[in-house]
Amino acid sequence: MPATGTTAVLVRTPVADELLELAAAVDPGLVRAGIPAHATVAYPFLPAAEVTTAVLARLGELVAGTGPISLTLDSVFTSAGFVGVAVSELAEVTASIRSAWPRLTPYGGRFGADPPVHVTVAMGATQAETDRIVPAVSARLPRVEVVTELRLVALDETAGWRSLATIPLA
Repeated sequence: MPATGTTAVLVRTPVADELLELAAAVDPGLVRAGIPAHATVAYPFLPAAEVTTAVLARLGELVAGTGPISLTLDSVFTSAGFVGVAVSELAEVTASIRSAWPRLTPYGGRFGADPPVHVTVAMGATQAETDRIVPAVSARLPRVEVVTELRLVALDETAGWRSLATIPLA
């Protein structure tokens, strides 16, 4: 579990909510309760105490002119109890943020230096659960979502993940 004050930059993907529901139907514990479907652009990001107006301005500069991005969720991948759907259209935005803050290690290094941007569908699945989830999710792909903003969220000890800022892509 991340520590209070941990932040993340993400893109909300409502079109993937149903995919998480499919995993939860297999076992509710495979999906993080209270966290809607999203593609993570940077996690962990800076500690909440270090998120300043200048940091928010820099994020805005990095994505200025990107415009709305059409995401196509069409590829399921698995890895040791994990089921995700790739979101390759966010790779450039992710790379620019990782370049601007090179000391940040995506996912604490658990998935290598440059993990792909994805929507997490299930975590902690057994092979039998994965074998049920993957075909159910695959049958509902592709899904397309147009996103217009990034969200910076922070973990709060009482409210869970809360929004700190919205960064427009246009």
